[in-house]
Amino acid sequence: MKDDDKTRDQLLAELDLARRTIAESEEKYRAYFSLSNDVMFHWDNQFRVTGVSPNVQRILGYRPEELVGRYFHELNVLDPADFGEALENAMHLLSGKKVYSSIFRFITKDGASKFGELSEVPIMLDGKVVYERAKDKFLQELLEGKKQ
Repeated sequence: MKDDDKTRDQLLAELDLARRTIAESEEKYRAYFSLSNDVMFHWDNQFRVTGVSPNVQRILGYRPEELVGRYFHELNVLDPADFGEALENAMHLLSGKKVYSSIFRFITKDGASKFGELSEVPIMLDGKVVYERAKDKFLQELLEGKKQ
């Protein structure tokens, strides 16, 4: 049936079903990431954080709103010893290439150190990197002695 043939109530019912389907999908996504040891970061091509998953609070102690809108280098969440490698990865990303795996030490809000395996993907639009998406998998127990 074409939309022109549907009643207002039918269209509203379809819209309601679509909204519930999207809400259910978003809830599954939130549940999946809230139970994982992953933190998803998004930042623009100036390395300003544009989004971060809620897990960041459980894993690093920061509320997402404490990080969003700030430049990554201002956050002090990365161990200074790893900053050079992170900068190399950033340049790699800005050239449109993926970073499959790097291990960095992250600093929690309370000053503790945690290891995270970082994978990063540039998001392109019209041949230019418009923002980057990164996933940190925190594997503290497995990496305790890897970087010391």
